[in-house]
Amino acid sequence: MNKKISLASSLAFLLIAVTLTFTVTMSVSWRMYNKAIESIADTQETYAKLSEVDQLVKQNFLFEISQSDLTDSLIEGYINGLGDPYAQYYSAEQVQAHTDSYNGDSVGLGVSYVVHPDTGYPYITVVHAASSAKDAGVQIGDQIVSIDGKDLLSEEGKALLSTVSKQKGKVFQVSILRDKRTMDFYLESTDYTVTSVLFDTIDDVGVIRILSFNTASVEQFKTAVASLQRANVAGIVLDVRHNSGGSVAAARDMLDILLPEGTLYTAKYADGSTEKFASDENAVDLPMVVLIDEHTASAAELFAGVVKDFFVGPLIGEQTYGKGIMQRTFSLSDGSELQITTAYLITPLGHQYHGTGILPSTEVILNDVAKSRFHLLSYTEDVQLQEGVKLLTNKQVQEPESSSSVSSAVSSNQSSAVSSATSSATK
Repeated sequence: MNKKISLASSLAFLLIAVTLTFTVTMSVSWRMYNKAIESIADTQETYAKLSEVDQLVKQNFLFEISQSDLTDSLIEGYINGLGDPYAQYYSAEQVQAHTDSYNGDSVGLGVSYVVHPDTGYPYITVVHAASSAKDAGVQIGDQIVSIDGKDLLSEEGKALLSTVSKQKGKVFQVSILRDKRTMDFYLESTDYTVTSVLFDTIDDVGVIRILSFNTASVEQFKTAVASLQRANVAGIVLDVRHNSGGSVAAARDMLDILLPEGTLYTAKYADGSTEKFASDENAVDLPMVVLIDEHTASAAELFAGVVKDFFVGPLIGEQTYGKGIMQRTFSLSDGSELQITTAYLITPLGHQYHGTGILPSTEVILNDVAKSRFHLLSYTEDVQLQEGVKLLTNKQVQEPESSSSVSSAVSSNQSSAVSSATSSATK
């Protein structure tokens, strides 16, 4: 009798469990169905309104309509409506420029610059390898005062400067101010690979400044690390200040060069799924520190956070920007591309830093004057760099042989671009 009761009870519990499972499943399915119906209804309402507008315009608009321009504008409007500041639509004509930027390829005279805070002229911070400017002997610290006789403080001069990259093959007369002397160069707007990794040594410490993350950065970073290892440096300062990010894939490859085997970061997608990205067992056996500031963003923040979480080096400087999300680029059927945010980025120890940024291990703040002149700072003026060097040498900071900023030291043997396809990029 007890066995019969036990069997009956078991059947009853089984029936309850099946019923409960069915109820829950149906409830979830019904909610999903209702959500899908609502989504379809919303979409139909949107298309109906758009069709109404289209008919009114075609019946009453006075001027000719370009269907391709209209289509591109509609898609751009849709993307803008997402409220995603990092989403972007690239027309088929814009795709090549986007791809070139991702790979580190550019067109122009071959210099990067900032506006000099005292003179207002473009102050050259990088002379890119294998460029017209590099071949002609233009130097970091030079100021461009005129192009083709047009002063760059004038509106006409500023307008001309902005078009140089669009005039491939044209030779420009460029007047340079150097050590209170004006010199003329004839520079051609040509293809070149962006130099995004600079390196030098101070007090037997290697300093690598990463300006941005793109495909070409990986090989340049390998060159920098290998050169400093051959120089038997005591450690490496990794400077990602004023680095707004770039390719997450490039940052991952550069971290893999530095760090031992382990999870570098996790991407958390819209559907709740996660994907882990790992490094191999090869690593650089040197002490490190990473310099960060409020302009360190996106892939640069990830780079800094991962180094910190692997306990191979502290962060020195100021709290980072707080962009911890990843974008992915999708190719459309007509050759255009769509870039949208697809995932949160999470460091090895589980830090999701979007909206909050990453705190330094040791806070060292540049004063307002130093911040306004960041790209012009000498070593003795850069207290964050001094702190990094001091930590690795365990000595008092000394003036290096050259007082020019490390950001002004461009290796003459920077590597050329590496062509590799990847779909994930952050901006």
